[in-house]
Amino acid sequence: MTMKYVRNKILCALLTVVLVAGCDTEELHELNINPQAVNEMDLNFLFTAAELSCASNGFSGDNRYTDWRTNIGFASSAIQQLSSNGGILQAGDKYFEVLDAVNPPWIFFFSDQLKNLAEIMKQTGPGGYAEGKHLNLREASRILKVFNFHRLTDWYGAIPYFDANKGIEGNFFPKFDNQSEIYPALLNELKEAAAALNASNPDDGFARADIIYSGDISKWKKFAYSLMLRLAMRVSNVKQGLTNTYVPIAVAGGPFSANTDNAWVPMAVSPSVWVNQNGISRAFYPGDGGEPGFLSKRLVDFLKGTDRNSTADDDPRLMILSGGIATWTATQFIPINVNPLEQKGYPNGADAQIIDAMEGKIVVPAETYSRINFKLLQLDEPYMLMNYAEVELLMA
Repeated sequence: MTMKYVRNKILCALLTVVLVAGCDTEELHELNINPQAVNEMDLNFLFTAAELSCASNGFSGDNRYTDWRTNIGFASSAIQQLSSNGGILQAGDKYFEVLDAVNPPWIFFFSDQLKNLAEIMKQTGPGGYAEGKHLNLREASRILKVFNFHRLTDWYGAIPYFDANKGIEGNFFPKFDNQSEIYPALLNELKEAAAALNASNPDDGFARADIIYSGDISKWKKFAYSLMLRLAMRVSNVKQGLTNTYVPIAVAGGPFSANTDNAWVPMAVSPSVWVNQNGISRAFYPGDGGEPGFLSKRLVDFLKGTDRNSTADDDPRLMILSGGIATWTATQFIPINVNPLEQKGYPNGADAQIIDAMEGKIVVPAETYSRINFKLLQLDEPYMLMNYAEVELLMA
């Protein structure tokens, strides 16, 4: 190997080092940094978003999604409050599986309101960038967390709870927990959150962020104790000890005592059809992809006394729940028959062919069966989470 060759090798190596060093600039370091990413978020924004998504049911792009597909399309027909002529989303009383009807809460609750609430809990907890701040926001978040997890476990039974929403920590396969484990944890969360709420805590923007109670701590406490009463009574047939423990705590703490305590999310006609309007009303409105709002035969017959062998007058609630037999378009509601004695519910479990056979003719459902009362449906109606009437029933 000649001296010249060695010298050239050394020069090449030195040149490489110089070039690499010269390329190691601040601009190149910043090239791999996303300028739109945030390391810290105003937790008040996350809280408002979580509250709003409690009304939009976990899908910020469509406020009616879960109500339309799961609550109305599946649950109401399974319970036999409503029925239809076999619309694909009305699967609760039919012998077929429609994943679009049963999956929405599972898909969207974990990724929407519960994700936002989990981030609030993380960042206001030990080691978070807002540790020691947003004290009341944190406790209100715990109450909303209970509200949404209890809905999920009531829908599905076993769900991820203790390991849920920890994907950012690397837990991509959370363990499923039994409802018997989840309910005691939810009740304890409510007990701790209600006790920790304190009007003397710094506001930290909570009142401005809170679209349910505008930061009123006394009402958040009432919501916590009302929800505790609901959960404790819901397990009374299977966990009497849990009921005996938490019902006295809820009653002593003070649940709702008037309609002014109701927990509801305000809605509006504008600016967004998909976010601001009441999703339940939208789910029923014709011309908007909603489901036909026929009352079921079971419900109508019960209210008329047919199902309870009653000779009493019709239940006055019938014509509050029903707008009568009527045709309904996107712009008009045209009553055909509003006589309470002549209202007729749509039979559950029957498709159009079965209905035609039962009636002995080709049936036009809108001209034959009782509709849900269109006056109950308002696009700017606040979305109810829990109300005083339910508390009174539970207390009774």
